[in-house]
Amino acid sequence: MPLNLAHLLNSAPVSPPRSQPIRSTNNNGPEPSRLTELLSPTAISQSLAQNPRSDDNDDQEEKSNQKEPLQDVINEEVKNEEPNLNDQVGLASQTSQSARPPRQSIGSIEVPPSCSDVPLVTTQDFLPMQPATFTLPSAVFNGVFARGTQIETPVYQRPIAMSSFSYLEGRRMAHGLRRYESLKPINLGFNCIGFDLHTGIENVTYRDVTVDEGLDGLLTCLTHCLEHCPSADRPGLLRRLAETEFVTWRGMMTKICSAVYETSPAGGWEMNAMMVDGTIYIEENVSPATIAAHVAESSNLIPSYYGHSYESLMTSPPGRFNAVDTNVQWCSVVKANLNNIKLILGGEVDCVRPEAIQKVETFPLRKFEVQPEDFIEIKTSGLITTERERWTFQRYKMLKFWLQSFLLGTPVINVGFRDKTGMVCKSESLSTHEIPALVKHEADATARWSASLCLDSGAKILKFIKDQLQPSRHHRLASFEAEFKRYCAIETEKKLRYEPFEFSLSRWQRWPVFRIMFVPAPQGGRRGGRGRIEIRELDYELEVRKEVLANRPPGGRVGFLPKQWIEHKIKQELALMEAQLKHDQQAYPSQAPP
Repeated sequence: MPLNLAHLLNSAPVSPPRSQPIRSTNNNGPEPSRLTELLSPTAISQSLAQNPRSDDNDDQEEKSNQKEPLQDVINEEVKNEEPNLNDQVGLASQTSQSARPPRQSIGSIEVPPSCSDVPLVTTQDFLPMQPATFTLPSAVFNGVFARGTQIETPVYQRPIAMSSFSYLEGRRMAHGLRRYESLKPINLGFNCIGFDLHTGIENVTYRDVTVDEGLDGLLTCLTHCLEHCPSADRPGLLRRLAETEFVTWRGMMTKICSAVYETSPAGGWEMNAMMVDGTIYIEENVSPATIAAHVAESSNLIPSYYGHSYESLMTSPPGRFNAVDTNVQWCSVVKANLNNIKLILGGEVDCVRPEAIQKVETFPLRKFEVQPEDFIEIKTSGLITTERERWTFQRYKMLKFWLQSFLLGTPVINVGFRDKTGMVCKSESLSTHEIPALVKHEADATARWSASLCLDSGAKILKFIKDQLQPSRHHRLASFEAEFKRYCAIETEKKLRYEPFEFSLSRWQRWPVFRIMFVPAPQGGRRGGRGRIEIRELDYELEVRKEVLANRPPGGRVGFLPKQWIEHKIKQELALMEAQLKHDQQAYPSQAPP
């Protein structure tokens, strides 16, 4: 019976409420969730209303017994998380504290004249996170699952485009009205058979693969979207960003979901991860070995050039061939949902249907956003002449083709088949949604991979990552997350008094960074071997600063994230807190602060 994956795209699951972290037995004081609740604008308003200033000490004492002051909770949390802080800092620290300018009070929270002067809790005594391992399920072919391991059909919501941007010559970025400058329609009105894919190889321009861009382009796009979206759309966008559990590139999700079928020892990978305000950011770890591999691939011009040449052929105007420049790309940013895990994915789109270009040109001020149903992926492959080549194409290439397009919502893949001399022999368009059924009915039993297993194992890997990066499991991360909420609550109160927003990079730049490593199944997955995912915390000085950030573009960083994004994360939180505080003041005017 054909494998029908239509329900994977048409479903619209409802994500469960945010799970509450489990408190570690090695940590004292209030739970992070309780501390976040106490630091919310609603709690601040109630604290202000229930603890007015009075000269009557008896009244104050009676009220303090009724409700624990918020500052005492903060002080208790800091004291419990840092039992040896005074011993480490000593007399010099006490002198420094006494020299600080006097604080002014906001209800039950003491705030210095400059909030950036408040030092972040010292975390040098906190032990690093213990490495954790997740064993992947066994790869399944021909739909034969071991007894008791049959999986439920995973649910993947149809991706919806949020925004987009263009990379131009020299890797410059274009947003807003210029975001479609690199968008190209597919050209199917000519016969490409016999085209020599070596054409234009002497004029190719490759982007600098030694520069590690990380998530910069994706986050810059989201930042621009926030700054320039209509005011009526901003609350919904803020809520969506706050609810998002993972932000990454489509390529990272492809690797995660295909890991269960990766059997080559060279197929392992490493990624970096951070959790900030409940959202996990995942990027590729570009190690010196990775850069060397990219350089070697670029130097081997002929095989790597064929794909770029075919893409340029299929997107150039009739009768022309545009020179290949791998700096130039059009990228879409979509929101998706895998088994109730909310995602934001960014990915390059090779071209779109001509009708999409007409819509872009028709809408004034280019307010129209090209949606995934108009996306087209362009691929090349060697001409299949033997059964072994057919097995390899169906087992490996069709799995990769399908996942790359399916995750971004691309419905059509155009494949150019070439011979060994680089001549195009065949051009074929594949429906992304029909590929799993095509493999099931036509491929050899040992090449029939399971689309459901890919998505299910990918969701389990994401859940494992999320569970391991919970602040309740990690003292340093809990400290940064709690301080982030406290900082936002204080800045919200300052904003309501029309005081300027302040941001200090040094306050946050040592935010914990984690390494996610995939080790493929030993012996190619034979004899029951299974791959595994490992997570560990990175040392900031030895690994983050000297390795992860070694090849980044210039600019301040918080962990591996650009400083500008953290500033916007704080402003997003301020906007949500302010909106909630104003709502509460209107709903409960008697509890509003004086």
